[in-house]
Amino acid sequence: MARHIRIAAGTLIACGLFLSMIFGAGVASAQSPAHTNSPAHVYVLTGFLGFQTRLHGAVNKVERGKVPVTVGHALEWSSMAASAIADYQSGKVRSVIIVGYSLGGGNALKMAAQLAEAQVPVALIVTVEPVDVSAVSPNVHRVVNYYLAHGWGSALHGGTNFHGSLRNIVDQNPNLDHFSLAIARENDVVNQVLSAAASSSPQIKSRDPSAAYLAPR
Repeated sequence: MARHIRIAAGTLIACGLFLSMIFGAGVASAQSPAHTNSPAHVYVLTGFLGFQTRLHGAVNKVERGKVPVTVGHALEWSSMAASAIADYQSGKVRSVIIVGYSLGGGNALKMAAQLAEAQVPVALIVTVEPVDVSAVSPNVHRVVNYYLAHGWGSALHGGTNFHGSLRNIVDQNPNLDHFSLAIARENDVVNQVLSAAASSSPQIKSRDPSAAYLAPR
């Protein structure tokens, strides 16, 4: 019986990965309209089950703030990095912002490291309950990490030559878990992203990242 249970669990994981790759590949090219006033671009890496991003609410709010967004599955971090490098080097993008949840949080750090190899700076990384984390690369200006004291995520640390700002914000709420923290911190993520985008463009009114999110009219 135990052997059958292990096989079933393995099959479920494999199916989940297959589905996430299908849905993830479908969203990687999804971007907000090109006619924005922002030179910043936000790259969002979902969790393992990409079509259940947990960040879809934050993505919608950032797009309503006239900041372009590209969403991809956590396993697409390298191809998204290549796209960000090309856009930055062409002048299409002047400020790179990366957001990641769960496995996407850990891979956001890998994406930033790939950008570092191409000498592309990263204005901001926001992670929620990141897993499989690595050190923050020196090209990152600011990092904000939300994780649970009792959850699957972990604190982040700067790597060699990292001199940016790093905030690990641990949530002690016992009613939250790995899946609900992203929704609970949705407005915090949005405010951090819009603040970073605003600082990269004089055309967008700057906002306090600690302020409550107000949807554009």
